Amino acid sequence: MQLKSTRGVQQDDVWAAADALIAEGLRPTIERVRQKIGRGSPNTVSPMLEAWFATLGPRLGVGGTKEVEGDLPAPGRQAVVKLWETALLSTRQVAVQAMEQAQQTLATDRAALELREVDLARQEQVLTERQVAADEALQVARSQIADLATRLDESHVLLGRRDSEIDDLRSRLEVFERQRDADRRQRDEESRSNADERHRLEERAAASERRLLEEVDRGRQEAKQA
Repeated sequence: MQLKSTRGVQQDDVWAAADALIAEGLRPTIERVRQKIGRGSPNTVSPMLEAWFATLGPRLGVGGTKEVEGDLPAPGRQAVVKLWETALLSTRQVAVQAMEQAQQTLATDRAALELREVDLARQEQVLTERQVAADEALQVARSQIADLATRLDESHVLLGRRDSEIDDLRSRLEVFERQRDADRRQRDEESRSNADERHRLEERAAASERRLLEEVDRGRQEAKQA
């Protein structure tokens, strides 16, 4: 079945360009075929070029197929076969390099994720300590208010001072409560942000793993086709 592209590049164009490159003594690659045709994206040309490689063996009379009439003379056919074997070896090397690069990218992403998790844990620890300090200060303020109220109840002489100090402590209490609420909201926001960041890094690591598996599978398929 002939592969067609919505961008105008057809399988016949790719195969003709690959044959022309072989005739020039050059190994057909995606970039050379694209230059030969004058258009087409790598994603479009790649499967068509792979299909061309898959049919090259029978066309050359190698791989267990019989030689057909009209093939190249023996010296020419040997040269083309050698060129084909070189192209297959290069394809395998590219697949191995792509797999190694994907593995390095995955390792880098995992290391970055681990560092980010350590940093997030440190930030959460700081927020927790700040929350504990605010709660302790609030408890101290409440204890001071209770003690002051008891003392002022025992002495009417200190009534004016008691009212003033109570108002002051109440103001401080409101400040502490507002600060505590603000810290709690900040902690909740940062926790959500940290969770989103962790999720994004996990998705990126998962995507890297998928790319690695796809590269490995592609290398196996290309080796199988070779």
